[in-house]
Order: sequence, then C-alpha cells, then structure tokens
Amino acid sequence: MIKRIAFLLLFVFVGFSASCTGNSEYELEPIATPAAVTLTQDGTEYDLVFTSDNREANFSGYGIFRGASTALAEANLSDNKDTFTSDNSRCFVSVTSSQISYAAPQVKIRLKAATAPGGYHGHCSSTDLLLSPGEFVSVRAYVSRDSDVWSKPATVVVP
Repeated sequence: MIKRIAFLLLFVFVGFSASCTGNSEYELEPIATPAAVTLTQDGTEYDLVFTSDNREANFSGYGIFRGASTALAEANLSDNKDTFTSDNSRCFVSVTSSQISYAAPQVKIRLKAATAPGGYHGHCSSTDLLLSPGEFVSVRAYVSRDSDVWSKPATVVVP
C-alpha cells in the first residue's frame, strides 16, 4: 500500500514538473486605443472628445499629435512621457484613471486654450499645438512602463 502511494506521489510530482517550462517572460498588457474621436471648433479653440477605457496599471494620460498627413500624425513614438516635449506639433495631457467615469467613459480635452473649462479633463495651450484646417490630429493613451508605452493612434481631421 505504501509503495502504491509513493508511486502515485512520484507520478504526480513528475507530471507537474514536466508541465513547468521555467519560462519567466510575460506579455505586456495591451493599451486601450481611444475611440469615437471627434474634433470640433469653438472660436479659436477646439474640443477633442473621445471614449476611452484606460484602466491599465500606470496609465498617465494622452499624447496629442498634429501632422500634415495621417502618417505624420500617427508616427510611431519611442519617447516616454518624461522625455516628451510639447511643441507646436504635439502636447501631453496628464489624466489619471480615477478622473474617467467608466460608466460613461468620455474624455474631453480643450486644444489651443489657456485653461480647461469645467467638465474637461485637461487642455493643450495655444502655444503647444498649432492647428490648421485639413491637418490631422491623433490621440494616443500613455502608460508608464519599460516598453510599448503608447496605444495605437485614433486620428481625426481638423475642421
């Protein structure tokens, strides 16, 4: 009887040992891409509105990029937020997951504005982002981690 139990335990141990590959690699959590993006003009300012479900760990906000073509506005970025510099073709808006209501996950960002009105999640100042009709604006979510820090772009045309 004891030999049978010992044999059964040895069989179970060998079975579990064989199934363990020792692989310590992990897959990065995908970053949710902003969706249903709209850009409307309000005088000299613009409202960028989109839905977003960015519940990722270390989610930090959104990069907004301008370009004369979709390729320029959607350029694949390697910068992380700490080395990201706002200029007339891009800006970064810090938003935390706690600022987004996931019952109705709509994000509002005012572009070319000195401040963000009530109900908005942030703004890009008029010196940070120069927009012209017919150009393209892309928005990407940013997660602070070692690699693959930006989501895929969501792009609209400047009215």
